[in-house]
Amino acid sequence: SLVLLPVMALTGSWGTSLTEGQVTRNSAAAAALYIESVVDPLVQELGTGDRLSPANVARLERLLDETSLGVQVHSFMIWRGDGRVVFSSRRELIGKTLPVSARQRAAWQGAVSASYNKPVDAENAAARSSAVPLTEVYVPVRERGSARIIAVAELYQNSHNLQSELTDARRQAWLRIGGISLAMLTALFFIVRRGSRTIETQRE
Repeated sequence: SLVLLPVMALTGSWGTSLTEGQVTRNSAAAAALYIESVVDPLVQELGTGDRLSPANVARLERLLDETSLGVQVHSFMIWRGDGRVVFSSRRELIGKTLPVSARQRAAWQGAVSASYNKPVDAENAAARSSAVPLTEVYVPVRERGSARIIAVAELYQNSHNLQSELTDARRQAWLRIGGISLAMLTALFFIVRRGSRTIETQRE
């Protein structure tokens, strides 16, 4: 049992990590679907140019001001491949060239990623200081009719619901591991007890 307990603890941590990863990936997939259906049409001009027209900037701003995107999203940015910000919920960042993070580079390779954490980059200082739980999501934006990636969308979305899902997922994972551990310990107890009785009988 002294060996079994640490093994079960490690298994529990591993199982919890897998469950959290699945919940976070589901959040990323939902964000990607929204970006593809609502944001993609407004940034297609990046396939032939290096900036967004004032009309499309205004449409993106209305999305943040007048739809559920603005309610759920704490920070929103659209990047070019050279690290230049072509749109941001913080207007002072538009046109600036900033360091490209590892997650953003992965998005330029086609990966959709999400991480339940606080931002560490300087341009998202406001999000970093927020007391609201946030999920960082990177979504590649493709040119219509091709697989070519023309931009990357980065957003930090309100994760109160995700936090609840993660808490429930952790609880369920540990309950399952606890049940398995109890069953194994019970079985081990009866095996040892039966072995002890067999030895005693043989001695007699």
